[in-house]
Amino acid sequence: MIALTSRKLFLSRKVIYFAAKPAFSLNPFNAYVQCSSTEEFPGFKRTPKYTTIIDLQQSEENLVKGFDKNTSYEVRRAAKEGLTIGTKVGEADFIKMFNSFAEKKNFGLVKDISIFRDHLQITGAFFEGKALVYHSYILDREKRRVRLLHSASALYEEENASLKPLIGRANRYLHYMDMLYFKNEGFIEYDFGGYAKDTENESLKGINKFKEGFGGILVEESNYETKISKLL
Repeated sequence: MIALTSRKLFLSRKVIYFAAKPAFSLNPFNAYVQCSSTEEFPGFKRTPKYTTIIDLQQSEENLVKGFDKNTSYEVRRAAKEGLTIGTKVGEADFIKMFNSFAEKKNFGLVKDISIFRDHLQITGAFFEGKALVYHSYILDREKRRVRLLHSASALYEEENASLKPLIGRANRYLHYMDMLYFKNEGFIEYDFGGYAKDTENESLKGINKFKEGFGGILVEESNYETKISKLL
């Protein structure tokens, strides 16, 4: 379990990840993210949260066997293209790329990720000195679970259109290399950070399909908050 303290105006609260279930606190603004329970609890509003999880306890061979044909091909090809992987990317570099990516994709911008700092890992895939893809993760070292927070790709269409397919392969390759890195660090679960179950949104369907390409299992968890917490 991870408890992060956030502040807004004169109010503060804890955002608690990966608890078994919510618990009442002296602070009614506390919120729970991805509890393992799927039950309703008095005083809390439950929102179902779906995600796909890869078992990192399996062998590397079995991990790759879980990939679909296209994902396996993209990973194998990317491994031969001279990409380098970094596991200590700076926050400023990540935020700059993410916000450039988010503006073009109409996503919300990231101003500050310092709340995650003690539990944060940022990784990147690079080609000839250029950053192509960044991933950020929140790490629960007690539960040995790693969860994807953000994924951002460089957009070089105007500068060099030939990089577009390489960027796509680099994204898959970075996920794969991240899995191996976290497996080696002792983590046992790789959480893709969400799955839009039963969505009709074509963009979200595409993201679902991308994640499904790595195998894993779809799990239902729960987000909980009190009614008063919505005021924040």
